Amino acid sequence: MDYSNLSMCTYNCCSLKKNIELIRGLTENNYDIIFLQETFITEDKLGILDFIDENYECAGVPAIFSERALAAMAGRPAGGLAILWKRNSLFMVKDIILKDYFILLSLYLINKLFL
Repeated sequence: MDYSNLSMCTYNCCSLKKNIELIRGLTENNYDIIFLQETFITEDKLGILDFIDENYECAGVPAIFSERALAAMAGRPAGGLAILWKRNSLFMVKDIILKDYFILLSLYLINKLFL
């Protein structure tokens, strides 16, 4: 098998909810992995990732409110990350680590460590 055909893309979506149709367009391009930044989705709304495309698994790190925004009780959350990967790919996701500012996946190609 040729593993050099693994396709990935990244998109700074500046609000997942406002750009969900564009993100669905990325899944239609059949990328193996899609990285999303600046999703602006909070922890209670992370479930929206599950409805982007049924052919993709997903994981996300919520956006956070700054201390200033919390003190003023105003403003929107900043940041937020998500990753989508095709369910039927040449790799398997072994481990997922979610932290405030990053997502780490361990991907295994068939009998080979990829990342």
